[in-house]
Amino acid sequence: MGIFPFEDYENYSPNIHTPQDLIGPSVNDFANMQKFCQMNIACLAECARVQTTSVGEASAMDAMVYPNPAENQVNIEVSGLQSINVYNAMGQLVKSVEVGGKDQYVMQVADFATGLYSLQLVTDKGVVNKSVLVK
Repeated sequence: MGIFPFEDYENYSPNIHTPQDLIGPSVNDFANMQKFCQMNIACLAECARVQTTSVGEASAMDAMVYPNPAENQVNIEVSGLQSINVYNAMGQLVKSVEVGGKDQYVMQVADFATGLYSLQLVTDKGVVNKSVLVK
């Protein structure tokens, strides 16, 4: 999805993308400009939000993910771990693993690109979300 705010399309500035594209001759609606800034800040805040909610009886305190930051592997410890879903910073699923009720799992991350990942740990008690930085 994308956002493309634009000034008043019926009365837009003829100076856009010219040497005269300056505040004054180019800006024709400060109220719209304020709305666009608010919208972009809200979008940035939503994109930057790290999921930390827990569902059911499982809680983030029950799960350990280490080392963090990680280079080659991540150790995951949580009771009754059923599966792991790994999402990149853009929210795309990059890995899904069925664990089958183990309390410990070692996940290889050496082939992951450097960045922040969200781990969705599905347990027999609920879902726990953790973050890990891969360097």
